[in-house]
Amino acid sequence: MSWWLALRLRGNAVVNFCALLGLWGAVGHLWAVHRGLMKKPPMLRSASPEAAIVFSAFEFVFYGGLILVIAQFLNWLWQRWQAVGQSRGTGSSR
Repeated sequence: MSWWLALRLRGNAVVNFCALLGLWGAVGHLWAVHRGLMKKPPMLRSASPEAAIVFSAFEFVFYGGLILVIAQFLNWLWQRWQAVGQSRGTGSSR
C-alpha cells in the first residue's frame, strides 16, 4: 500500500515511500504508547514516550530504505539470471 501511494504522490517515489513508512512507524508507536505499552516491559519503563515515537519514525525510514535496496538487488539478480539463461539457449522458448 505504501509503495502504491508513493508512486502516486508528487516527487521522488523512493523518498515518498520512506517518508510514508516513517509516518506509519510514528503513528503505530503513538498508538502503542496510548495503549500503555511503555509501562509493561521493565526495560521500557524508564524510556520517554516522545523519544520512542520520534525514534520509530527514523527507524521505519531506515527499514524502508533497506527494503528498497534488497528489492533492487533481487531484481538485479533476476535480470542477470534471465540474461545468462537466454545467452545459453535455455530460456523459455515454448
